[in-house]
Amino acid sequence: MIKLYKVLLFFISLLLVFFGTFLKVRLPFPVWSRYGLSWSSIDFGITSQQCLIYFISLSCGGETVFISQIVYFFLGIIGLPIFFYGGGIYYLKYPTLGYIIGSLISTWFIGKSSLFFYIKPFTFIKVSLINYFFIHLLGILYLMLFSPTWTEWIALILRYSIIPLPSQLFSICLFSIIAFIVQEFFIFLKKPQKIKTSL
Repeated sequence: MIKLYKVLLFFISLLLVFFGTFLKVRLPFPVWSRYGLSWSSIDFGITSQQCLIYFISLSCGGETVFISQIVYFFLGIIGLPIFFYGGGIYYLKYPTLGYIIGSLISTWFIGKSSLFFYIKPFTFIKVSLINYFFIHLLGILYLMLFSPTWTEWIALILRYSIIPLPSQLFSICLFSIIAFIVQEFFIFLKKPQKIKTSL
């Protein structure tokens, strides 16, 4: 039963990361007009991949999710177009590779942390934010390899780290809270339920 659970978790996390690469984060909100109630959405301008990685790692643990991320990485490197800018061995020379490597490392750490620190939602957010900044630190350092001048390096940092920062921070905090709720629900299901009997 446990092995089946891990296999299902592996494929679910792999599919979530794959579709999250091309699925943008949108926040729906109601709009009232003279024609009645309708719905619109705010486009955050970022994909939901990293948010989904955090969600599945925090709520379900990191080991199986970490393995799925490694498989995802190698599938992209061998040529499957599953990365945001395609796929193939040439991706090793792409500026965003540092962010992908950082994401692989943080997936394992987040999952391990969630097994010990599941008491408060703020802890979930804190763990996610620490790993988020670790990913960007590694990504920024990797960008130096593609920046012959300081000006180009700063331009790449603005493009990949600074500009999407507000949207990513909001999305990560939101998904961390949802992950906390999901994990609390799983814990509730595992608890033995007391059956009341009347005399």
